[in-house]
Amino acid sequence: KTSHFLMGGAAYNPGKDLLVSARAGFEDRDRDAGPGTTTPYVELSSRYTYAEGSFLAAGYTYTIEEPSDVTNYTDADVNRFFVNVQHRLSGTITASSSLTYEPSQLQGRPGVHGDTDEKTTRLGLGLSWQPTKNWSVSGTCDLDDVNSDDVNRGQNRSRYGVSARFTF
Repeated sequence: KTSHFLMGGAAYNPGKDLLVSARAGFEDRDRDAGPGTTTPYVELSSRYTYAEGSFLAAGYTYTIEEPSDVTNYTDADVNRFFVNVQHRLSGTITASSSLTYEPSQLQGRPGVHGDTDEKTTRLGLGLSWQPTKNWSVSGTCDLDDVNSDDVNRGQNRSRYGVSARFTF
């Protein structure tokens, strides 16, 4: 596959605490083993900073992506809604969370598979401690739920992580 992208956008600050942005564009895909296609991309988002180190962000994205199963599907028509919150609990501790909901349709490969509807919900939680300006330690929890009309694609997944980072 060969892809070419064209995208443009704008951001607007109606106040010192609010940012609104929009992007639009397209991807032109040429495939060796199938027909090429031109796919749109749209992203609308906003971010409200309500305290130092604390914000609420939300948005919507529409795109056509390459699916994880390219044997049965050519593309995935995806609507993605998201909300992110980061809240500084103290000078060194920050909590964060994100929620994403993605209703999508997998476009079946002609003669191989029909179109398939899916709904994916993702929840992420994190807690970060920065004892010095160079060190940070984080703990995360990610929960994914995929409901698919294709019984072989549905899944529930829980992932937990701990990391430490040194920057200089």
